[in-house]
Amino acid sequence: MFAYVRFIDDNIRQIVPLDHIKDFCPQDVKDFEIKKKYHILWKKSPEDQGQYYKAQILKLAGRILKLYLLNISNVNHFILSTFLYKICCIARNVGIIVPATKYSDNNHQNLHW
Repeated sequence: MFAYVRFIDDNIRQIVPLDHIKDFCPQDVKDFEIKKKYHILWKKSPEDQGQYYKAQILKLAGRILKLYLLNISNVNHFILSTFLYKICCIARNVGIIVPATKYSDNNHQNLHW
């Protein structure tokens, strides 16, 4: 399960796995308090130990893609397109046929389906 959170200090929104939320074990996707402040692990890189910061849980979902789709207007489109690009690369590497993509510019890997 994953959570879409908003960090209190800087208002940054991010999707995180539930194991990054301290002392939190929901029964289902509605089992959280939107006004409560949770301690969420923020990592600068996968190798980083990270640090806990206060954040608000905005939504929970069983799959990361569902959170992206539910929050399409709130998600940075560059992050979303990069995420989709990585999914396509993984799919191609395991032999799944993926539709051809077009890139809008040379600076960003924005996918247009």
